[in-house]
Amino acid sequence: MSVNPEVAVAPVSVVIPVLGRALRARRVVEMLLSCNPRPAEILIYCNGLPDFDPQREVEALGECAIPLWVLGGESNLGPGGGRHALIHAASQEWVASFDDDSWPLDEDYFARAVELLEARPEAAVLSPAVYLQEKPIMPRLAEVSVVRSFEGSASMLRRSVYIGLQGYVPVPASYAVEETDLALQLAREGWEILSSPWLRAWHDRPWADYAHSILPWICNEVLLVYLRFPPWMQLWGWWRAFRRICSHRHDLPLMTMLGALAQVPGQLAQRRHWVKRLSAAELWRHRRSKMPRYLLQRDESGALELKLAPPMPRVLFLQYSNPGAYPPLQHAAQVLARAGWLVRFLGVRGGSTEQLQMPAQLRVRVELQKDCPPGWAQKLHYLGFVSWSILVVLCWRPHWVYVSDPLATPLGWLSRVLLRKRVLYHEHDYPLSAGGKSRRLAQRLIAWARRSILRAANLVVVPGEDRLRQVRSRDQVSAPVEVVWNTPVLREVPSEPAPQDPKEALCLLYHGSIVPERVGLFILEAMALCRTEVRLRLVGYFPPGASAHRECLLLRAAELGLQDRLQILPPTPRHLLLAQGRGCHLGLCLLQTDATDLNLGSMAGASNKVFDYLSQGLAVIVPDDPSWQEMLVRRGMAFVCNFGDAPRLAALLDHIQQDRAGLAEMGRRGHRQVMEHWHYEKSFAPVLQHMQAAIQGVDPPYGGALQ
Repeated sequence: MSVNPEVAVAPVSVVIPVLGRALRARRVVEMLLSCNPRPAEILIYCNGLPDFDPQREVEALGECAIPLWVLGGESNLGPGGGRHALIHAASQEWVASFDDDSWPLDEDYFARAVELLEARPEAAVLSPAVYLQEKPIMPRLAEVSVVRSFEGSASMLRRSVYIGLQGYVPVPASYAVEETDLALQLAREGWEILSSPWLRAWHDRPWADYAHSILPWICNEVLLVYLRFPPWMQLWGWWRAFRRICSHRHDLPLMTMLGALAQVPGQLAQRRHWVKRLSAAELWRHRRSKMPRYLLQRDESGALELKLAPPMPRVLFLQYSNPGAYPPLQHAAQVLARAGWLVRFLGVRGGSTEQLQMPAQLRVRVELQKDCPPGWAQKLHYLGFVSWSILVVLCWRPHWVYVSDPLATPLGWLSRVLLRKRVLYHEHDYPLSAGGKSRRLAQRLIAWARRSILRAANLVVVPGEDRLRQVRSRDQVSAPVEVVWNTPVLREVPSEPAPQDPKEALCLLYHGSIVPERVGLFILEAMALCRTEVRLRLVGYFPPGASAHRECLLLRAAELGLQDRLQILPPTPRHLLLAQGRGCHLGLCLLQTDATDLNLGSMAGASNKVFDYLSQGLAVIVPDDPSWQEMLVRRGMAFVCNFGDAPRLAALLDHIQQDRAGLAEMGRRGHRQVMEHWHYEKSFAPVLQHMQAAIQGVDPPYGGALQ
């Protein structure tokens, strides 16, 4: 291969294992060549290729500005086995591993990686922050931490250290064994593993795609213990495998998982010559060793140096529900993580919101218990959640406890009064039991706990000005109260809204909980009255009390001849939800307002769907209410229509259809407003400032930008 001497080259060999043809790595090679400096060479290993011809594979990849070598064979050594062969064939001391769908995010990736490893001679492996479609990309943070394992899809290692180890075990599907096994080998030899968000890599694979790893993960739990744990601990691997079977009992048939586990003894026999076990003392030291964090800075000569940093501030979110169903919590966690906080969630999952998962985020840890059906078992389940939460508060010692669910208010009160922790109470919805007396004991207890935490909390957050007046006058809160609108974060807002084709049929979008009070049958009746074709797309879930509403919508659509114009999509994770706005032209927020209802009477600012629509360049239809008029209509971003008024809605849709250019301009106006003012970074800034000021002097700032 021809080499251009004018291009800067880093002393790095890149190794890429692929399954099948080397052409699968073409995208990765292109991204590697865009780096400055480039790696010195690229090596690709083709697994499971019966007719392997290295020259043909190289030619298929096309011209390359640096040396490119292709190895391979008929057998499938797996990604670990492929890396093992490539590392031994590499010519450079620094070896960067990538998959056929991962690559660096930054142009100077290799220069930074080599500089950091040279500044820390005790380290053998360096792992970057790896981002996925569901994982928000954070700015580069000038810090590095010692960790127990690493990301195999994008990591750097010292070849001279690796050559002295057994190395990666050749397993066709090496989930749960590849990186963990090498980490144990390095720990036995006294080498460190580093992880740094100063380096960023991209893994072009959705998190849901990892469902195919369930079966090999079960088997590899046993394999890892067999290879590295003492003989008397062998049952631990089988126990972990059975635990994983139990946790995935709803994902795959039980007999399929047990069948995979039955093949394990044969797999262990095939790899018995790889056995090299650590002692219990070595495993304990690896498990309990300190994980220091360092800030990166430059000395007077410009050389990189590491400065030991105390622990980061910690915040614990407590919610007896699924936090993935609450966009404000996701956004708050992201803002806090970007500001250098460690974030931890305790919650429950299941029910109609099972598919709404918290996105993977750097510095954010989510732990969810499986929910429990109503009854006495649920009450015991709740007591278990309370005990678990108190134990985490005592052991993890968060600087703030963030409570945002009525059922978690007793935990917030206990954390504040008994455990003496700073507590933030973020009230999304006003509890129905809070406005008056109730005959049910549980509702009375929730109302009491809410009043108690409002008076004991260090900081209270509400979603709108009307709710601010309510808690001030009705609940007599003396703590600071901040108003935070339920807006999107900036990364969710495209730089430009998607273009709209005026020739397409007008498409209405609604996302959220699909209940009669938010998606009434009158919308379908209005569509039938329109002079032109109008479509409706619903994305969300039907709560337990509204499960029959789906059939009502489908039946009414069939009666009106609209069955081809109504689209009902299941709950969608947030990173995919906003993309549903593409192909739509108008967002619906036609709530059944009620001045006597403390929630429905004050939704301006509290309804995240309105800001989500605007962020994607969609105008909105909102109720004819003074608060909505002031916020949106007078700014030229929304239309108004009363809930249940089908003739008026039909007339409005006909009017909109005649002025599609004006509709698009309204959407662009809303998009600019969100970009400049209505985003969560700006809304949450006063809360973040208050939280940081309360612990000022406890922890240092996180690693910011470092050139």
